[in-house]
Amino acid sequence: MAIEDLMNKRILYHYTEGVDWAYGVWYRSRNRIVYRVVTGPLAGRTNYVRGWYQEIAPGEIYKVSWMEETGTIVTQTLDLKRKMIWTFVAFSKGHFVSPTW
Repeated sequence: MAIEDLMNKRILYHYTEGVDWAYGVWYRSRNRIVYRVVTGPLAGRTNYVRGWYQEIAPGEIYKVSWMEETGTIVTQTLDLKRKMIWTFVAFSKGHFVSPTW
């Protein structure tokens, strides 16, 4: 499986560590990601962002990153074989100065 095999895949994942948020991500193309907030304080939000992909272990592990228009940076590590996702989010300053959640 190469990067192309990740294209047009959709994944729904649910955070359960300290929050109860669910997100859907569509790896639409080599440079486009569409994400949707399913539950949580930003539920209903959908966005189309520029994505960057890196294959770490062929057919198994991928790194995916994007920056939202708010300045928030998201990086995911996807282990498709084990069906696991790790996500790092660096929120922009505005999220902490006047949080909406």
